[in-house]
Amino acid sequence: MHIRLSLIIALLISPLVSLCAGQETSGIHTFAKNTPPAPAAIQQALVKLHDAGVIDDLKVWTDYATSGVDVESDKIQALIIAVANKLDHAESFDDAIRILGDKKVFANPGLWKSLASREIVKSDLVALLVVTLAKNFK
Repeated sequence: MHIRLSLIIALLISPLVSLCAGQETSGIHTFAKNTPPAPAAIQQALVKLHDAGVIDDLKVWTDYATSGVDVESDKIQALIIAVANKLDHAESFDDAIRILGDKKVFANPGLWKSLASREIVKSDLVALLVVTLAKNFK
C-alpha cells in the first residue's frame, strides 16, 4: 500500500516538478506555486494587449484569464500568433513560437509550445501567458 501511494504521489508531482525546473522566468515559478498573477496585473496586461490590437474583446479574455474556465488551445495559439505578428511576420503557430523565443518574450519557447498545444488550457496558465506577452507593449 505504501509503495502504491508513493508511486501515485510521484506520478502526480512529476509533471509539476518538470514544469518548474528552471524552464521559464519567475512567471512559470509563480504558476508552479499555484499563485497566478494578481487580478490587477492580469487586467493591466489585457488592456495593453487590447490597446496594441492583439485582442478585441477585453471581457472575453478577462473571463479566460480569471474565471477558472478551460480555454481551447486554438484561441491561445491565435493569441500567440497575434503577438508574434506585432513583432515580426508569423505564418504559423510554430513561426510564432520561434519569433517569441528569438525576441526573448519566452525564455523557453518549447515549454510554451507544449503548454499551448494541449487541447484545453487552464485559466491560470492563460493569466500567466497574457501577463508574459503584454510585457512587450507599453
